[in-house]
Amino acid sequence: MLREHDEQTAAARPVSVLDATEDDDGRITADYFKDATTTGLADRYAYDDAGRMTRSCTDTSTTGSCLTGNNGSTYNYDKVGASPPHPGSSGSAARSGDI
Repeated sequence: MLREHDEQTAAARPVSVLDATEDDDGRITADYFKDATTTGLADRYAYDDAGRMTRSCTDTSTTGSCLTGNNGSTYNYDKVGASPPHPGSSGSAARSGDI
């Protein structure tokens, strides 16, 4: 997947690109920004068998995936597939009787 973002109108325009890799199910597993001189570190995503995101992280170097370590965010789901809000978020968890 490749998306170009162009913010200038001059003839010689630098272009920033968001490049991403996808798994066989079409879920984004990594993405990074790239321009003419720089390639950013990849943001990576892992999913469970149901296709829900279970982990996200940003590589700390260009030589390996952050998914092999333990940095980043982990996402857990309850029995009905809802992810409880993270501390500091503005969401609220459903309580018994709210549905």
